Amino acid sequence: GVQTCALPICFPVTIGEGKLIEYANKEKYVNRICRHLEGTDIKKIFFIGMIENYTEELYRLSDLMGWNGVKVHKHQSSIEQKIESISNEAKSELANINQQDMELYQFVLSLKRTGWWI
Repeated sequence: GVQTCALPICFPVTIGEGKLIEYANKEKYVNRICRHLEGTDIKKIFFIGMIENYTEELYRLSDLMGWNGVKVHKHQSSIEQKIESISNEAKSELANINQQDMELYQFVLSLKRTGWWI
């Protein structure tokens, strides 16, 4: 099947930053993307979208898949706003907790910048 991926994993940001950090520290969530993709060649994944650009990425995926009339509902487009509402301190702590996922994220960003995925 076709593999798609959205990076980084969007934690439930509506629970408050203290609970968010507690949630993110649970072993099953630490570096979850890397564990999920273990053994997968990232360059062979058909589509990787960045959750912080959810709306744009959804439209890009719909173009690639030939889906017509895709509409972004309000609750979906608010993901970007929720991510922006997290303090820089909390974002830094989340990045430290998920160092391997962040390295993968940076690698994917570098591939996207070079045009690996259209």
